[in-house]
Amino acid sequence: MNIIDTIKNTFKQGNSLIKLIYINASVFILLKLTIIVLLLFNISGNFILSYLAVPADLTQLITGPGRH
Repeated sequence: MNIIDTIKNTFKQGNSLIKLIYINASVFILLKLTIIVLLLFNISGNFILSYLAVPADLTQLITGPGRH
């Protein structure tokens, strides 16, 4: 049994916390790989993070993503 099968079985049989951790880790890895690929083409990946960041100011949070 390889690592991919182990991860799939753990995701299927795990509780909600395990599934949330796997989803969070996969989104993190996907974002990091996207930023690395963009940097290879001399494109800044900061615009992606600005859409995903949650501002501390409530008025900026209400106005929508990416406007801070």
